[in-house]
Amino acid sequence: MARLLPDDFADYLIHREAERANATTTFLNSLTDRERALISDIAVMGYVRGSMHPAGEPQPQRTPVLAEIVTSCFAFPDLYPAVAAVAEHTTSSTVEYFVEVQQPDMTWVQASRTSTNQAFIGRQLAVKRAKRPDEESRIGWRITSSIVGVLAEPEAAP
Repeated sequence: MARLLPDDFADYLIHREAERANATTTFLNSLTDRERALISDIAVMGYVRGSMHPAGEPQPQRTPVLAEIVTSCFAFPDLYPAVAAVAEHTTSSTVEYFVEVQQPDMTWVQASRTSTNQAFIGRQLAVKRAKRPDEESRIGWRITSSIVGVLAEPEAAP
């Protein structure tokens, strides 16, 4: 039987498929257990909802599809525990300020302790600039977020 594609093109397609499979594996392995569980729950529900879509009907846009899938996951929390757990989590964020100084290589390094009080760090910056007027300095900040949730119980092995 004759090949329908030239050998070099067939080899290219095989190579690209292997690259995509490797990229997918790398991505999934980089996820936390929580992220992997969320993607799994949403993907399964997306597949279920997609298989229920009437043949020949136009596909809805991304936003309504996502809303429908999340709503469906919430309707069956026992089947989609990772999505259900998101509704039970709390998120908090803290903004911390600090003084930074510029190094000879033009990078910036932290040069003070951190504080959630921006005015306090502003006073520290003023003192540092008064002591070293030739040194470049500025206020830096970082936001630390914390998500606390409920870990779903692992399913018992059969």
